[in-house]
Amino acid sequence: MERKARKPSGARSGGAAAFISLLAALLTMAVFAVAQQEDETESGAPQTFQYTLADRFAVPWPGGKSLRMSEGEGQIFVRASSAEAVTFRASKTAFAPDLAKAREFASRIKVFAQAPADSVVATSSIPSSAGLEVSGRVDYDILAPAAISVDLATTSGAIDVSGLEGDAKVITDSGKILLANIKGAAQASSSSGNIDIKDCSKISLIRNGSGEVSFQASGMENDLDIETDSGDIKVKLKRSLKARIVAKTESGAVDTADAYLKKVSEADSELTFETPGAGASVRLIYITTVSGDIIISAD
Repeated sequence: MERKARKPSGARSGGAAAFISLLAALLTMAVFAVAQQEDETESGAPQTFQYTLADRFAVPWPGGKSLRMSEGEGQIFVRASSAEAVTFRASKTAFAPDLAKAREFASRIKVFAQAPADSVVATSSIPSSAGLEVSGRVDYDILAPAAISVDLATTSGAIDVSGLEGDAKVITDSGKILLANIKGAAQASSSSGNIDIKDCSKISLIRNGSGEVSFQASGMENDLDIETDSGDIKVKLKRSLKARIVAKTESGAVDTADAYLKKVSEADSELTFETPGAGASVRLIYITTVSGDIIISAD
């Protein structure tokens, strides 16, 4: 009787081991694929759509009236014009999870302008977005008569004004401020955001909570206070300008290497300088920062 040859036990155990290894590899790949899919799902940010509608309108300006605005979120840009009217271009923007909701919400944002006895007033009305996952803002581009004065404020948004002969008072809680070539009295204040002032000869106050201040002047018609809690202050003066400068920083350096200034006195953290040829009729620039450097240079 012929006996069948028995397979070596090592071959049988080797095949089982190979099968187990293959099964483990497949399971590992499956787990990796699931984990990768979960990571992609968790890291995928929800898509946001925005939709903008533009309103354009003009308010007659008979002279003697100021422009007053106080906005929440949004930017205000003002430029000088030769027209005898204040022309507004209001961009009403809505943000939502889908385009239809953004379009519908933008259509419900309203902008109003009126002209009471002493001013031109513009304001916006943004519907409540509670529970709707939507938000909105209004940005303004304004052309105004050069002689107008402005009083502008935002909660969150930049303010940019240039070329006016009237006064300018601008305030923002969070946003950049730029004033340039303002002939009238001026003041600028921000709780958080950089401030840039160029050739505003009658500016009297620049106040910043947190952010850099840059001031450039070719002439000054009154004294000036520049203050920050946290942020560098950069002052650049025309060489012909006569000024007495008091600089004080509690935590920072005072750099006047490029300003050709004469040090008059030094007491604690307060330094006093004068420009060449300064006399009794010079303007006073008082610069203070709690934490930040003061850099003074000449043009």
